[in-house]
Amino acid sequence: MFKIKHILLLAFIFTAGCFTASVVQQVAVPSLHANSSATKWEQTCVYAEHVGADKRPSSLNHEKRKGWDNVVQEWGQQGWELVQMLDSNGYLTAACFKRPL
Repeated sequence: MFKIKHILLLAFIFTAGCFTASVVQQVAVPSLHANSSATKWEQTCVYAEHVGADKRPSSLNHEKRKGWDNVVQEWGQQGWELVQMLDSNGYLTAACFKRPL
C-alpha cells in the first residue's frame, strides 16, 4: 500500500511540475516571431592611434586619460553606446560602440 501511495505521489508531483513549467514558459518568456522586429545594431571600434587618445592603463596618471573621456563623450553625443574597451598588455587600445540602426 505504501508503494502505491509513493508512486501516485511522485506521478502527481511530476504532472504538476510539467504543467507549471509549460505555464511559466508561456508567461515569462515571450516568443520571438518571424514578423516581429528585433533591434538591429550598427557597431564600430575607435582605435587609440586614430584619435590620439592616451593608451595608458586607467591606474596610471589619470590626468592624461582625458583623450578616452573625450572619445566616449563625443561618440555618446552622436547616439553611440560604449560597449567595450579593448586592451593589449594592460594598455587601452580601442573603444567599441553600438547604436540602433
